[in-house]
Amino acid sequence: MFKSRRASSVTQWQTEAWEYYDAIGEIKYAFSLVGNVASRVRLYAATIDDPSETPVALKNTDSIDAQLSSAAERALARLDSAYGGQAGLLRDSALNILVAGECYLVQMPARQGSGLPESWDIRSVDEIKIDGKGQYVIIPRREQTATKPIPIPKNAFVGRIWRAHPRYTDEPDSSMKGVLDLCSELLLLNRTFRSTARSRLNAGALYLPDGLSVSSAPDNDYQYADEVDITDQTPEEYEDQFGLHPGFVAWLCEGRGIE
Repeated sequence: MFKSRRASSVTQWQTEAWEYYDAIGEIKYAFSLVGNVASRVRLYAATIDDPSETPVALKNTDSIDAQLSSAAERALARLDSAYGGQAGLLRDSALNILVAGECYLVQMPARQGSGLPESWDIRSVDEIKIDGKGQYVIIPRREQTATKPIPIPKNAFVGRIWRAHPRYTDEPDSSMKGVLDLCSELLLLNRTFRSTARSRLNAGALYLPDGLSVSSAPDNDYQYADEVDITDQTPEEYEDQFGLHPGFVAWLCEGRGIE
C-alpha cells in the first residue's frame, strides 16, 4: 500500500503544496500560526465515563484498574521527540496535515550500545522512502547525497496519519489542495512583475529640457478642402517641427557650433 500511494498522482499535488508553502509567505505564516496553537495542546491519559462530558484523567478516576492506568501513563510518557517533545510532535503533525494531508509517526527504538534513547518523530511523505534493497529508510534532507539515508529497523513502529478525503477515504485531503491553481497564478504574477522591474533598471535615462514642447493634436472641426495641399507645412508646424521649441533648437545649435 505504501508503494502504491507513492506511485499515485497524489504525490504530485503534495509536492506542489510544499513548494507553495515555502514560496508564499502568507500561507507559511498562517499555517505556522495554526501549528504553534496545536503545539500548546497537552496530552494526558484519560477515560470517557460520560460521552457528553470531558474525558477524566486516569489519576482522578477509580473506574480503571491501577495497573492499567500506570501502563497507559508510561506509554504516553514514551511518546517523546527530539524535535521539541510532544509539543514538537503536535506542531509537525498539524503542519503536515494542513499542507500535504498526511504524515507518518515513526518510532526509532533505542540503539543498543549507542546510548541513544527511543525517539518518536513526525516524518513527511517525502522523508519515508524504500531503497533498492526493499528496506524502509528516512531521507532527512532534500540533497540525498549530503547525508546517508537512515534505515528504519524492522521492529520499529510506523503509523500513517492522514485527513481522509470525503470521496475516497484512503486518499489524503488538505486545505492547500483547493488553492493550488491560485497559488500558481500568484507566483506567476509576482515573477512577471519582478522581471519587468528588473528589465527597466538598466534601461538608461532620457534627459529633456524645460523648453521642450508637445505637438498639439489636430482640430477635429478642421474642414478639409480638395484644393489644400496637405504636404505643405503650416507656420506653426514649421516653427515647432517634431514638437521642439524654437528656443531649444537654437540652444542645441549654439552648443554644437551650428549657425
